[in-house]
Amino acid sequence: MSGFYRPPVRVQSGGTVSGEDPEGDSGLVIAPSASKLQVDGNTRLDARLDSVKIVSGGVFQVESPIGVSFTVDSSGRTTFSLPVKTATAASSPVMVSTADAVVLVDSTDGPVTVRLPDAGSIGDGRVFAVKNTASGATNAVTIEAINSQLDGAATVLADDDFSAAIVVSGNGAYWIV
Repeated sequence: MSGFYRPPVRVQSGGTVSGEDPEGDSGLVIAPSASKLQVDGNTRLDARLDSVKIVSGGVFQVESPIGVSFTVDSSGRTTFSLPVKTATAASSPVMVSTADAVVLVDSTDGPVTVRLPDAGSIGDGRVFAVKNTASGATNAVTIEAINSQLDGAATVLADDDFSAAIVVSGNGAYWIV
């Protein structure tokens, strides 16, 4: 490590690693059961075995490599963003992956099939939204799941203008909510 920490890193028995600035008001402690980050005299991150507390004086933001983000600005407004996949008849069948969350389907040029991953392999609580964005289209969007995992059926149709389905995985199946 480099920077203003003096000494740069201290390792204590029991596996604790720590460092601080010369004034002692900013530092980092990583211990076997807890970690803390202190900035200008205030604890900004306190991670323990059973909880994580993050304190922000301004914007708080979390981003994932797959495009999920959560932001709270200094006025308290919250923004939650999810990855969006787009699909058309030309891309049908569309394979939904665990990195997807929202699938926007334009069925203007033909029917589109959207295939969900096996609910038994992705775990409980995964949410996928499929939205037909076509207006006046007569082409259906078919949402497929293997082994009749979709509310006990193999498929569900989103065949009306702007129709949609939100599904949640649980107990090896998808449930329409």
